[in-house]
Amino acid sequence: MKYKVRCNGCGRQFMIEATDSGRHRYRCPYCNKVVLCQVNIPDTEPVRTRATATPPPACDTPKPSRTARTSKAVMQKTTQGARWFAGRISRFRAQNKNADLWLFFIFSILYIVSVIIGLLVCAETAKLIAQGKSWLFRLWLDFKHW
Repeated sequence: MKYKVRCNGCGRQFMIEATDSGRHRYRCPYCNKVVLCQVNIPDTEPVRTRATATPPPACDTPKPSRTARTSKAVMQKTTQGARWFAGRISRFRAQNKNADLWLFFIFSILYIVSVIIGLLVCAETAKLIAQGKSWLFRLWLDFKHW
């Protein structure tokens, strides 16, 4: 028999096919999360009408781990921040006639500044690695000639 199942991860529905009763594991085709379903198939197939149709099987998933819960919380906060930022940009675009030019200019400046900062950080990191290697090489020579 075919059943519609709602994924607990993404909330989308997908079809499953079960031939026997019991607990079965199915993978959601949308988010690849494993869903645990309890399927109850009657012994005889009754004639299904709208009034006697059985509801889809109840599905539950194992309790998510602590890292999964924290990553989900971080994702929700990030999504809220992105929505807030997008709302601010859309209000700015609605209020100003030249908003697209201003946004392009601001984000171009931010990109240039971030590239310069990244290059400086990489240069300092390379300097520290070079100094560390020379210090370690000196220690190795002192140990070898001791």
